[in-house]
Amino acid sequence: MDVTFTITVDDFMEFRKFKNRKRFINSIIWAGIAFTFAFGIGIPHHTPLRIMLSVACVLTLTLDGVAGLVGVPTLTSQWKRKARTYAAKNPAYFFETTVSINAEAFRMKNVGIDASLRWNTIRDIVENKSYIYVVTRSGVAIIIPERAFRSPDESRRFLDLANSYWKTARKGV
Repeated sequence: MDVTFTITVDDFMEFRKFKNRKRFINSIIWAGIAFTFAFGIGIPHHTPLRIMLSVACVLTLTLDGVAGLVGVPTLTSQWKRKARTYAAKNPAYFFETTVSINAEAFRMKNVGIDASLRWNTIRDIVENKSYIYVVTRSGVAIIIPERAFRSPDESRRFLDLANSYWKTARKGV
C-alpha cells in the first residue's frame, strides 16, 4: 500500500506537542508512584525519607502544572523556530514523500531520501489526532498526516495493515 504526502512545519509541531504530552503524562504517573510509595507502604510519619518523597511529589506536580500552563507558549515559539531551522537544514524531509508498506518493510522515498526499514526496527506505531507516527528504535519518527489518505477508511486500512506487519515481525524477534 502506497501513500504520498508533503510534511509541513505545522505537522512537525504537532509531533512535538504529542511527544511533550506523553512526557507530561509520564511525569504525573511517576509522581503518583512516588506519592503512593511515600504514603502507602507504611513509612513512619516525620521520617526524612517520607518528608523527602512528599516534597518531591508536591514539587513535581506543581512544576509540571506551571510548566504546562505558563511554559507552553514560550516553548511553542522555540519549537517553531527549531522546526524552521530543521526544515532549512533538512529540506528532503519536507519534500513530497511516498511511503510504501509490505510484509517485509516500511519504505519512505522522496527526492533526497530512499530508506527502507524492516519492521523489526520499528519501536511503535501510534495514531494521534490527524496523524500516524511510525517511530524507529533509534527514536526517529516518520509523520504521516491523515490528509495523505483519500478517506478515513483508507487511513484505517493503512494503520491496520502496518500494525499487522509490525506485530508479526515482533513475534519473530
